Amino acid sequence: MGDSSWTSPEITSRCITEHVTATFDYKVSNYLELKGKGVGKFVTSPVFRVGGYDWEIMFYPDGSNKDHHHDEASCYLRYLGQAKGVSAKFTLSLVRTDGQEQVDSYSLDDFVFNPSPGSNNWGYATFADRSELKSMSRVGDGCFTIRCVLTVRKESPPLELPGDLERMLGDGR
Repeated sequence: MGDSSWTSPEITSRCITEHVTATFDYKVSNYLELKGKGVGKFVTSPVFRVGGYDWEIMFYPDGSNKDHHHDEASCYLRYLGQAKGVSAKFTLSLVRTDGQEQVDSYSLDDFVFNPSPGSNNWGYATFADRSELKSMSRVGDGCFTIRCVLTVRKESPPLELPGDLERMLGDGR
């Protein structure tokens, strides 16, 4: 009889994380016409794609919630994909288009988006004071920009390589 002892090969697993960052500018050129639309009513930016997923900006000229912040406009980033657990960080900024001067900026690190309502968007109920937006809309070209800097984290599935092959690749042989 031969030796019945058997050892399993060493297996190593690697997960590779990639970050994809993009900047999207949404020019609001008709705020004076949009205000008065009503609390909870919004307009959306064109759809933009970052990290293989579709997104849009939701802007509420009269605010997103009548119970809070009645003098504030609201702004949210909405995820339009179907994949679950999409991890992202983003910044939404209010920028004067006449000089590209940043007025306000809000950041959120590491939010996980899902396709279901309530977890497909995130943002700020108190994004900007409505009187400031009104003032900005009466100066220069009458426009302002909402800038979104979005970073999507994508993880590849783990790679499993037998230990000897990994060592050879690591040694350059």
